Amino acid sequence: MFFTSIVWHKEDLKSALESKGFPGTEKNIEICINNHFEKTLKERSVAEGWTILDDLIGSVESQLGKTEPKTFCSLWTYKASPNESPMTQVRFSVYEDWLEDILRLRFPDVPDLSTFSCEYTYDQTKLIFEIAKENTGESGLTILKEDEGE
Repeated sequence: MFFTSIVWHKEDLKSALESKGFPGTEKNIEICINNHFEKTLKERSVAEGWTILDDLIGSVESQLGKTEPKTFCSLWTYKASPNESPMTQVRFSVYEDWLEDILRLRFPDVPDLSTFSCEYTYDQTKLIFEIAKENTGESGLTILKEDEGE
């Protein structure tokens, strides 16, 4: 969906030629068009348009809500249960705010994220990993490393 566009007409080119002291004849207009004016005008208009957009956004930035970058928390778990073979260790990360919500819902006895990060168990991280896989958009799940055991 677009919200604006620029359409150049031959009359615009004629006016530009005349303002530079050249006759705005059909022949001169065709000479300009045949010398890549259209392509260059389009490319430069787009490039300048980005600069204009940046300037315009800057002029209203105090009115715009700004998103804060998400903070990640990384944990280890296993893809298979400890008695299955091969045991693959997985280091993964999820959004910290998402993890805090999951901890409140699933592990109400865990006082805070710092405590959990130091004292988590295989079962807890396995559950978190499974929930994160089902909700990758919300959780921000990223697999950082996989180490296959013996």
